[in-house]
Formats: sequence, structure tokens, C-alpha cells
Amino acid sequence: MGTWPKFMEEMNKDEDYAGELTKANNYLSDDVKRIIAGAATDKEKAMKIYAFVRDNYTCTDYSAIWKSQTLKTTFNKKNGNVSDINILLTAMLREAGLDASPVLLSTRSHGKMYAMYPIRSKFNYTIVSVTTEGQEHYLDATRPFLGFGKLHASCYNGPARKVNLSADPLSLKRIRFRKGA
Repeated sequence: MGTWPKFMEEMNKDEDYAGELTKANNYLSDDVKRIIAGAATDKEKAMKIYAFVRDNYTCTDYSAIWKSQTLKTTFNKKNGNVSDINILLTAMLREAGLDASPVLLSTRSHGKMYAMYPIRSKFNYTIVSVTTEGQEHYLDATRPFLGFGKLHASCYNGPARKVNLSADPLSLKRIRFRKGA
């Protein structure tokens, strides 16, 4: 067992998780500009990108923390597991200049994660946190009928961890999800 800061650092660098988010994803640029055209606020940008990914990508596996393919492959194939799709959503939100990060959690059917110790096997799902106009929104683009800022009921299972590039210890805070929040 390690520490939360070390675990977050490893997840940020791991190419099978968030490692590609630190690299230039220039292939997204033109599409993101087209998607957010006409958006007046950051929240509108986030809503347009979320709707695009949710409506154009198909989830093939709802229980995976590791990506099964590169972001570019996911972008072109228009399908992938929950991490593939939601990390692509994170990359597109960042390409639009928004503050977005992946969030690791454990679904109800997978059991609870331990808040005291980082154990990879206790996580099985990735969602996205995006902050617009000072408000944090949690997104999951893998379910076709979810609205912006709504999560599937299986995601409400206690604490989760934001995987943030910031060295700020507050970015490692525990997140508690509540229905209707």
C-alpha cells in the first residue's frame, strides 16, 4: 500500500489511464472548436462537448479503470470502455480550455473503496469532474440518456477520488456524491 498522493501521481503518468492527458492531443482541436461554436459560457461549452460524446460514442464495458486503447483510437472508432470514453471527454473539455479531471470510483455492484488506503482493485469506474463558473459538475458520457451533471445510480457509492494534475493536496480531497447534488 502506498499513499494517496503517490497513487494519484502514478495514475496521472500511467499511459493506460490518464497519461495521454498530459500530451498534446491536436487531432481534437478542430472538432472541439466546431462543437463549441456559438457557446457563450464555459458551462455551455461543457454541455455541448458532453452531449457530443454522450450521443456519438458507445460504451462496450461499464467496469474498467484502465483504457483499452489510445484516445485517438477511441476518438476515431467511436466506442470503448468507460475509461476510454470518459477520459476522451476529459481531453476534449481540456482542449476547450476547461478545468476537467477524471474521477475514480467504485460502483455499487463492485463494493466500497477504502478511503484510508489507495487500492487499485477497489476502483472500477471513471467519471469526469469539470468546473465552470465556480461550480463543479460530475459527468458520465457512457449512458445515452443521462443529462448534464447527472450520474447513473450505480455511481452513488460513497467516496471517490479526483485524479488531478495539481500538486495541491486539496486536489486529493475525498468527494462524496449525493443524489440530487
